[in-house]
Formats: sequence, C-alpha cells, structure tokens
Amino acid sequence: MYIRTFKGHEDLDIVLELERICFPETGWSREEYEEIIDDPNLVFYMVFDSPEENILIADCFAFVNIGGETHFNSNSVHPDYRRMGLGGLMIKLREAAGRLAGDKKVKVEMSVNNKSSIAMHKKYGYKPTGVIIIEYYRNGDDAMQMEKEL
Repeated sequence: MYIRTFKGHEDLDIVLELERICFPETGWSREEYEEIIDDPNLVFYMVFDSPEENILIADCFAFVNIGGETHFNSNSVHPDYRRMGLGGLMIKLREAAGRLAGDKKVKVEMSVNNKSSIAMHKKYGYKPTGVIIIEYYRNGDDAMQMEKEL
C-alpha cells in the first residue's frame, strides 16, 4: 500500500474512474472536481496498491478550516479492497488534517441508505446531528449529517 496526496489535474482521470466505480449514480463529476481542485483548504489523500501506483484503491477529501470545522466530502474505496480498514484509514487521515489546521470539529454527510458508512463513522465516534438533507444526491437519496469533536 502507498499513500500520497492528490496532485490536482494530473490525478483527475484516475480519481474520476474510482468515483465512477464506487458511486455510479451519485459520484462527483469532472466539472465538480474542477471547481474545488485549487481550493487552499482542500486536503486530498490517495491510496494505491503499491509505490508504482498501478491501481488507485481508495481516496478521500475534505475541506479544513471552515469556521473551525473540517468537512468530509468523499470517501471512496474500490469494491475489491473493502473490509480491509481503508475506510477507517481515510477517516483518520482527514481527522489528522483537521487537527493540524486547528479545527475543533468534523462533519460529514452520507446517504441515509449507506448503512456501512453510517456504521463505520459511528465506530469512529461520530454521532448523528439530527440534520437530514432532502434529495442531497443526484439519485434523490437524502443525506444524514454526523459530527465528531476533534
């Protein structure tokens, strides 16, 4: 396994491919990534199968220092590499980035139908805020918000 940060436009095609595999109905588009790619508050980590970077097996990104909060935006793990602890690793990487930025809290939204993501975040200490965002995703799914103190 090899972890590195996102190189912007150079990495966009492989990130979009993983996004398509993981979230065929709700994933981010090229245009949406283009809008955020140069944001100074963006932290983006990529996990490859090896230092040769043959296969992107996971990625995640968040925005830090948003009013003292870190906001998780995406956590993608290739289906062939799930249940190996990569989702938890992605959570820990983004939490560390938030702490380094001086943030005191982290927030995340996920589909109310994504039971595995909800369970994983609860395992790492996240609690539902009670906020439900109606039709948050392209496919019409609602999102629930969870948060954790850092």
